[in-house]
Amino acid sequence: MTDTRDDRLRLAFAALHPDRAQQLRNRFGVGGALRYLEAQTDVAESVRKATTIAAEDRRTALIAGGFNVTMRGDEDYPEHLSSLPDAPDVLFFRGSFGDVPMVAIVGTRACSTYGRQLAADYGAAISEAGWGVVSGLARGVDGAAHRGLISADGVGIAVLGCGLDIDYPPEHAPLADELVECGGAIVSEYPPGTRPEGWRFPPGKRQSDTQSPSDDMPCIAEASEVQRCPSPLDHRGSHSANSPPVRGHRRGPSMTDAE
Repeated sequence: MTDTRDDRLRLAFAALHPDRAQQLRNRFGVGGALRYLEAQTDVAESVRKATTIAAEDRRTALIAGGFNVTMRGDEDYPEHLSSLPDAPDVLFFRGSFGDVPMVAIVGTRACSTYGRQLAADYGAAISEAGWGVVSGLARGVDGAAHRGLISADGVGIAVLGCGLDIDYPPEHAPLADELVECGGAIVSEYPPGTRPEGWRFPPGKRQSDTQSPSDDMPCIAEASEVQRCPSPLDHRGSHSANSPPVRGHRRGPSMTDAE
């Protein structure tokens, strides 16, 4: 049986962990997954209730909130994300994904002044090279990268681990608005109303890491995965960033690499 767009939207509003949602889709199909959730007594009442609301009512609420929705296979679904086997079936977004190639910049929230400045410099340099930035909207490296991008009139995409109507962190609400106003987007696989919880953020990082079309340009400041930017040796967070890259990982590119 073909999965309908209405059923796909209803399942997205269950706000399940992405792995769980994919398991149910693979096992039962979307319609079957909805029936499974409605029938199980050990499923949270909030999840069962969310799946019973009509898709048309959901669309009306999304429009009223200024939010858009795209589904895997749609023309406006991010091309490089759609190639992943675990790509989100449904994305909620505000703004536009744009038509420039993207570079992923992610890193620690507890970054040093050096790391924050480095991320901002990357964001500005990437914009000046004609690329955009995709990252989270967290404190630290993510926010700094977007601010650097905006300072150079660039286009950015921020991937959230909560609903689009949740300002998290609260102080980055103006930054989110600026990204949209500058031609970028705020995107989440979680529906409006979804609160930020720790387990939701790693899947969001998966999106930001994989919306970049270039294998050479995702970078991380002051962290230990993917490409790493060296930190000052006397900073306590520097050990992993300054240690030799592990197999398959590289240090972050220099600023001239974006030219």
